[in-house]
Amino acid sequence: MKKKLLSVLLAAAMILALAACGGKDSSGGGAPASDSGSASTTAPSGGDAGSGEAVHLTLAHADAADGSLFGECTKIFKEKVEAASGGSIIIDIFPNGQLGTVSEYVTGIQNGTIDLAPAVTSFVANFCPNVSVFEMPFLFEDHDHVWESLDGSVGETLSKDLTDNNIIPLIWWGIGFRNVTTSESHPVNSLADFKGLRIRTMQSVIQQSLFQALGADAVPMDWGELYTALQQGTVDSEENPYTQVFSSNIWEVNPVIVQTEHEFSPSVFMMSPTVEGKLSAEQLDVIYKCAEECKPLFRQCTIDINNNALKSLQDNGCTFVDTLDKTELQAATMSVYDQYPEYADLVAAIRALRG
Repeated sequence: MKKKLLSVLLAAAMILALAACGGKDSSGGGAPASDSGSASTTAPSGGDAGSGEAVHLTLAHADAADGSLFGECTKIFKEKVEAASGGSIIIDIFPNGQLGTVSEYVTGIQNGTIDLAPAVTSFVANFCPNVSVFEMPFLFEDHDHVWESLDGSVGETLSKDLTDNNIIPLIWWGIGFRNVTTSESHPVNSLADFKGLRIRTMQSVIQQSLFQALGADAVPMDWGELYTALQQGTVDSEENPYTQVFSSNIWEVNPVIVQTEHEFSPSVFMMSPTVEGKLSAEQLDVIYKCAEECKPLFRQCTIDINNNALKSLQDNGCTFVDTLDKTELQAATMSVYDQYPEYADLVAAIRALRG
């Protein structure tokens, strides 16, 4: 099994690097993780924009060096910036949580000890409360609906939240739609099967309300406890994007994959405001232009890496259930919207994009 899994991982990484991400060949990262390792390396300081020497910018992420969403995306950005700047800007990537946890990256972006970092938005929610609108149930129809929301007034609101908290958002994209996984002894083939299902959720009151509305027993739990909890039967089920289910080996103890797409998890590529003092105006323009060029590539990587992960899950013998009636699930969770009226304006703006 280990040899087969290794082959699948290598194949997925190669497909992503060559196809989804335009055939880039620098060093990269791993699948998005809800928790990261501890700090172990001190970030190098940037250079002087007027000295004629290359300015080094530190880019930190918590994922593996190859094959992951954040890893592949940051490789693309590094290559574009270094080429467009003629080598006057060097992006030094520190993967695998070398510079701390994701939460520490956010603080580092704010105080300037880290120049660049991607993060799932659950880690910036304290500074960007409006991003929780993405946790509302069955709000988005497809990826294009998500991207249009992030590129419009909703994205402007989220960007202002971060900018007001000393974080510059360069790119909004995401780690994908979230889906339910479960064990063979607790199958989910219909709305009725959610009744009494003990499902692990994030520490999110909205997400807990979502699954309670479906009839499940929502159990908030730290990510680090989940695998063992599923293995021991403390919880029956969990939910995550396909890429997280595959890369974290959740499928080994939850081999039934149920397509629900009940919410979408956004990501943000952050820059520290202190970077503006390290670069010339021309260099700073390179950063912003390259970020804009990377945006569609990052978003395509989100789609491709989840499609590849789902294929890998099926190749490893997981059962895939795609027969749930989403209209029925939406109707069952409409009460959640009444519980969180503070997001009504953002919800209306998102829905307006689809008439």
